[in-house]
Amino acid sequence: MAKQLIIVVHGVGVKEAGVSADLLATALDDTPESNEDLTRSDINLSRLRPHSSDDFHLREKIEYNSGGKRQVFPARIRRYRHNDEKSGKLLDERVVADFYWGDISNIASGLPGLLLGVLKTILGLSHIIRENADSVFPSDNRVDWAMRRIANLAALTIHGPIAAINIFLVLGVLVNFGLIKIGFANKDLPIWLTGIIAVGAGYFFSKKSDVYLIRHLFGWLSLTGLVFLLLWQFLPLGDRGLSVIGGISDTVIKSHVCGSLNGEALNKCIGAVDGIFAQGLRLIVLMGYLWLLVIACALALSVAELNRFFKGTHKNPPSIIAPAISLMTMLWIIMIGVIWAVIAKTPGELIPSSIPLESVLGNVVLCVVILLVIGVGAYISYKKTSRWGQTFVPSQYYDPSQLSVADDNANANRMIMSKWILWPIRVFLIVLVLFSLAETAALYGWEMPGLALIRNLTFQFDKVFAAVLLGLATLGGFIAYSGEKPLRAGLGIAIDVITWLNDHSWNSKEKKTRATKTLFEKTVPWMFPIAPASKRQGYWKRERIKQRLEVLTNQLIRDERPDRLIIVSHSQGTVVALDVLNTLGRKWLSMMPEGSTISLATMGSPYNHVHHHYFPQSFAKISQCPELQLRQPDGKGGVLTDWINIFRIDDFVGTHIDPTGQWPREHPVAANGHTYYWIDENVFPILKTFVK
Repeated sequence: MAKQLIIVVHGVGVKEAGVSADLLATALDDTPESNEDLTRSDINLSRLRPHSSDDFHLREKIEYNSGGKRQVFPARIRRYRHNDEKSGKLLDERVVADFYWGDISNIASGLPGLLLGVLKTILGLSHIIRENADSVFPSDNRVDWAMRRIANLAALTIHGPIAAINIFLVLGVLVNFGLIKIGFANKDLPIWLTGIIAVGAGYFFSKKSDVYLIRHLFGWLSLTGLVFLLLWQFLPLGDRGLSVIGGISDTVIKSHVCGSLNGEALNKCIGAVDGIFAQGLRLIVLMGYLWLLVIACALALSVAELNRFFKGTHKNPPSIIAPAISLMTMLWIIMIGVIWAVIAKTPGELIPSSIPLESVLGNVVLCVVILLVIGVGAYISYKKTSRWGQTFVPSQYYDPSQLSVADDNANANRMIMSKWILWPIRVFLIVLVLFSLAETAALYGWEMPGLALIRNLTFQFDKVFAAVLLGLATLGGFIAYSGEKPLRAGLGIAIDVITWLNDHSWNSKEKKTRATKTLFEKTVPWMFPIAPASKRQGYWKRERIKQRLEVLTNQLIRDERPDRLIIVSHSQGTVVALDVLNTLGRKWLSMMPEGSTISLATMGSPYNHVHHHYFPQSFAKISQCPELQLRQPDGKGGVLTDWINIFRIDDFVGTHIDPTGQWPREHPVAANGHTYYWIDENVFPILKTFVK
């Protein structure tokens, strides 16, 4: 060794630059743990001693400027040297550096940050739905084209009109409450004001943002405000109501909301459902139609998944579209239910206490029940994996005579493939369909066999609504307090994957354009113009992370002139490293002295069993990436002189990359979870051997 440059690419949960580099440097330190019997010359024989430490910032590329200000990111260097004792001449040097990208996808601190992380995950499932649909239905035939559009429609309906209506309803409650507090008790004023604010704010933010989904959401918010005002002006409250739209009168809507009450409570409830609250219930009914559209899309995709199953193509790649839509629906209903429960119980009474929420939010109970079942399933899967990991011998992970054994072992601890988790999500969709049919039948007065029984079951759910919400709030508080660390880790992993799949143009890859136009930009372009040179297009966050690594590595290669570049990466950081090496590895080799090498160490990598497994259109198999292959002595082949992949056999995120264990060189190690590979007793000896 003459001059090593080690670049550390961290994974999820790292809160500041340098943490991973410090841990790796500690693991690689040759300091004897007990040196009482060693002389000074013995210790100094070949030891790389700490020399210096530098914390600094680098400028990002100019396209990431914000408000005319250049953006920067932090990095850290740890320098270790071995000098000749007599001459003092530098013999060997190791530079350990890392850069920070967690700020691009991190979860803010505190409970608000945790809740925002949940919201990011819910809405971010749209990207997973889109990417998986592109891989599951990749061809240009009519069926695949239709399935991709149906998947997009389901995701965009939740992310657009449904989200917009919920934002509008909360806005209306706050506006009404604020006007009452300042003495404006006029019944019409909050309706006017809420509609105008929604139209204006939606129009402003849809023009202000360059991110497709944000423009999509706020365009729908603007339309929601307009529809709200039109319903109020042209369909006054009365028996006709929404009958011209869906055949449901205002009387039926009020009866449905207040139907669980009787006597004086019923009269008080009907009297309270007036003004802005009656208009809001109309929007809730319209939102119900939108949920039926989402459910219809999920059912169509489920039929397509069954068709793939019977054809024997369901494993290549597996479809998680319908489960993702189901999970997105469930989490959204729970989140909105909690928000309205908080509003209903606010001491200032943002909504009249005489209006029950049970009939409007009754599905929250179903969602909570299924979520608890999923939680139990996750616990069972975790325990099962733990037992497997503690009893299984890592050396038996590979069977050269049966290559599928490695994948079977990987699947044994992949929580996202666990039947204990996936089946409740699928069952939720089926039950939600039945509940929705029962609710729709009740609104329209249909008599259908079996639906009365289901309707009675929903009544039972309604009765325990308050208790379930109280239990959910208690459970949520307990988890946020005692289980915040694992919850943040799980959300962080999900958000990291979503960040890498986040196409700000939504489907720019398929359209071959820089930006996909929203519905409003297509129909009324003079009102919703789109900036032609908008910066946040395509996989903007992914490119920003990759370019940070490019900036750091370019500078260090130029300044340090290393003989060997070693990249050590963990978790999502392995995906970053592989992507950048595949595009820039050849350039980096050309910048280094002749005869220099590039080596790679990946730990707990999700590349093969998450990214490539579910999204092969975006993440090619390693064998199909020529630059990531072994570099031959004559310079042919890829850019890597060596590559080791270390994984714990119980890691539910990262497993092997090559089922043969040949390239990269696979190192299964004993069970110990997904984090802190750097200082694992079974891992750092492998790393020390690798970097020498």
